[in-house]
Amino acid sequence: MTFPAKYARILILLLLMAAWEVAGRRTSRVLLTPLSEVGRTLFDIITLNALPDFYLHVWITLQAILASFVLATIAGLVLGFLLGMWRRAGDAFSPIVTALWAVPPVIFYPVMVGLLGLGVPSKVGLAFAASFPLVVLGTMSAVRGIDALLIRVAEAYGAKPQHIFVKVMVPAAASTLAGTLRLAFSVCVIMVLVGELLAGGAGLGHVLDSASKFFRTSQYFAVVLFTLAFAFVLNLLASFAERRVRAWTRQ
Repeated sequence: MTFPAKYARILILLLLMAAWEVAGRRTSRVLLTPLSEVGRTLFDIITLNALPDFYLHVWITLQAILASFVLATIAGLVLGFLLGMWRRAGDAFSPIVTALWAVPPVIFYPVMVGLLGLGVPSKVGLAFAASFPLVVLGTMSAVRGIDALLIRVAEAYGAKPQHIFVKVMVPAAASTLAGTLRLAFSVCVIMVLVGELLAGGAGLGHVLDSASKFFRTSQYFAVVLFTLAFAFVLNLLASFAERRVRAWTRQ
């Protein structure tokens, strides 16, 4: 008799929670607090008893994520389509974009802080720098993977270039682009939080950094749990959008 996967996941989660509770009671509260205490702190945070401006920090983080994702999507799709359709230009610029994708964008963060300041723009710039090359490379791959026969058939029926782009190329590449954009969105979430941890005056990362610096361990782990749930919900929304796009391309 096989053990259902969903029950296995629940069992693993319960075991991890029990281990956390036991370890928290046997370890210094500076290093780790029991899960029960973290849960009470999380409740106080959510109800604004502990951090009155908590949801303002959440909103600032969400703004930075959405702004960086929109900018990376627009710029990456435009450049990716251009480089994908004009092969010579794509072959020339592809190594440069690949090199940018391979370099950790965090190394550019001091420059971004110097240019954009410690506020939200520098976090948007960091997330954009991390996700933009990914969108460009994914778009190039999607465009070059389009079956040339589809384009030739459309041309044979007298379709104009703009109609071929909208009616043939975009639907043919949409499935691959959906996966690329979902990954880029996850990168934006990660890099915005990293930027706020490194030098943030506001946002979830700033709350985490502040709690760790002042050894508010229970608050730190409570915000970590909230951040995990926050990222999980955003990922669910991105997955839903991806499934909708894939369903549209199959119609």
